[in-house]
Amino acid sequence: MENLKIRKRKLDPFQDQFLSWLKEHQDLSASQISDWLEERCFFTEVGESTVRTYVREFREKYHIPKTVTFRSYEAVEELPKGKQMQVDFGEIKIKTFEDKWIKVYVIAFVLSHS
Repeated sequence: MENLKIRKRKLDPFQDQFLSWLKEHQDLSASQISDWLEERCFFTEVGESTVRTYVREFREKYHIPKTVTFRSYEAVEELPKGKQMQVDFGEIKIKTFEDKWIKVYVIAFVLSHS
């Protein structure tokens, strides 16, 4: 059991990065951190559940609580036709013809009165 506490873990080299991200953005989820590891550090060697476990232990070790922020929504004044548009961004992972997974970014626009 003592060996498990001192063994190296694949995410250990990113401890400083994790600490920086979590101090600046305490509401970051493990899923977002997993995405940032892939996008900003080009690291894809672990699964999301591994990141989730590591982040949970990391938060406990450094006493960084997970804060929750809520978005406020309100109705906006209706504008004339063609003068207002809603935009949503998203991403999805799809399988290629070569049987590999890639992330595809999407954007959707909805025009008012259209």
